[in-house]
Amino acid sequence: HDTTLPQHPFRAGGSSGSGNETATFTAGELQGEIKSAWERAGVLQKRYHEAQAALGTMKANHTRVLQQLDDTHKRLNQERKENLKLSSEEKRLAMELEAARELEPMLEQARQERLALEKENHQLLAAAMSAPTEAHSELRR
Repeated sequence: HDTTLPQHPFRAGGSSGSGNETATFTAGELQGEIKSAWERAGVLQKRYHEAQAALGTMKANHTRVLQQLDDTHKRLNQERKENLKLSSEEKRLAMELEAARELEPMLEQARQERLALEKENHQLLAAAMSAPTEAHSELRR
């Protein structure tokens, strides 16, 4: 089986020449050119597949980052809602504390009045208990 190619005239420099000059390539030269072209195509195909793989990785990373961003955004919104709720609760408690502080002097005054009334009640009870004894002793005289 003969693998040599016959010699054919080709324009040197491809179709960009003036069209007048022609060069003759041998079958060995053509086989060398074809081998070189296949090697370049193989290198380009390998680079293409590497670029495709890198692009796939970038797309996966992009999707993952977008999901993380979305999750973070959701958590941020939840934390903002919780912050607003806690801030509102803090204001409510501050108002209750202020109201309690305003009531504290009145409560202390009421305690003092109750103690005074209890003291007066004890005195009146003691007077009432001793009055019949005095009344009896006066009757005996």
